[in-house]
Amino acid sequence: MGVILINVSPESIDKKVILGLIDEQIYKLGKITLDEKKVIIIIGLTLLLWSTQQLHHLSIPLIGLLGAALTFTPLIGVWKWDDAKKSIDWDMILFFASTIMVSGMLINTGTVGMIADILVTNISLESSFAVLLILVCCTAILRIIFVNILGFLTIVLPLAITIGETIPNLSPLLVTMAVFLAGIPGFLLITQSPVHLITYSYNYFTEKDLFKIGGVSMIIWSLIIVVTTSTYWKII
Repeated sequence: MGVILINVSPESIDKKVILGLIDEQIYKLGKITLDEKKVIIIIGLTLLLWSTQQLHHLSIPLIGLLGAALTFTPLIGVWKWDDAKKSIDWDMILFFASTIMVSGMLINTGTVGMIADILVTNISLESSFAVLLILVCCTAILRIIFVNILGFLTIVLPLAITIGETIPNLSPLLVTMAVFLAGIPGFLLITQSPVHLITYSYNYFTEKDLFKIGGVSMIIWSLIIVVTTSTYWKII
């Protein structure tokens, strides 16, 4: 956030004006309509099924598809399928879905285990700090390829646990935590984060701006992870 504020100065904002605009828009919305009530019920049902997944064992993607299907189901839904086809960016959804499929394929075929064996065999550095730095940097680079963070983590976390068992002076838990934190942010590309996709649509910054700011942020974030893992986390 600090890097963003330095490179892109925020405009001077009067808080009272903003609060007044919010209150004005809320007043214009009026009472909750029938369609809005339906959406609230559908979202509530989806969240309920998601939070109780361990009881009914329905997959998270299936629950999401069920919630989406309810929005255009006759009598229950709030719009028609023809409108849904035009309004939703299906290319991006398919792109996200493909990354999940690739993740499952790599795990089911044993590719993740093979990669872990290769890395463990070839990484012969005695310094745990150097090994951890290499893993964090590799994770940040691989994150560029994978858009879906859940699919990405299903690949790298088992890999981190396997490698963590071979690193001296570091437990697999610490290595997994470091890799997890390195893989969560999408600093460099618009497609790495739904937040980037939303904010980029307002044309307030360019892809070049994000790459420049994200590059600095990624370096700082990687160093913070490696230093804290090697020192503070080991103490606590």
